[in-house]
Amino acid sequence: MYHPEETQIIDKWLEAMSRSIAQRDLPAHMELISKKVEVFGNPSKENINYTGWYKRRKNEFEKQNVVCVSYANIKIKTITQRRIIFNVNESIAGTDGRIITLNQDVILEREDDDQWRIVEQNIRSCKHYKMNEVMASNG
Repeated sequence: MYHPEETQIIDKWLEAMSRSIAQRDLPAHMELISKKVEVFGNPSKENINYTGWYKRRKNEFEKQNVVCVSYANIKIKTITQRRIIFNVNESIAGTDGRIITLNQDVILEREDDDQWRIVEQNIRSCKHYKMNEVMASNG
């Protein structure tokens, strides 16, 4: 079933995530994150909350070690009045030539100020590649 309104909300949120990371705009980025966010399935085995997310992004932005983030294969799983749950593949390109791909379930929630923010991220899989490995496999 096609859900144009929810698809538009997801697309807008993902575009804002990509843009805030590409521009290293920490305040704009953190506006997309709920204060009650939780991240599960992190490769480091640690769950991440809002403070952890902030520290990680601040460090990445200051060190300028992320070039861009892109998203593909969005699959909506659940829709309610205040929540949208979807699965998406995220690709993170680093300045060191590494590419990290994540398959994750994301829960967006419309908060009291009417803004959609991520409240939960469940990482299903994570793979690391070097840019030269990706080029060789495509060549």
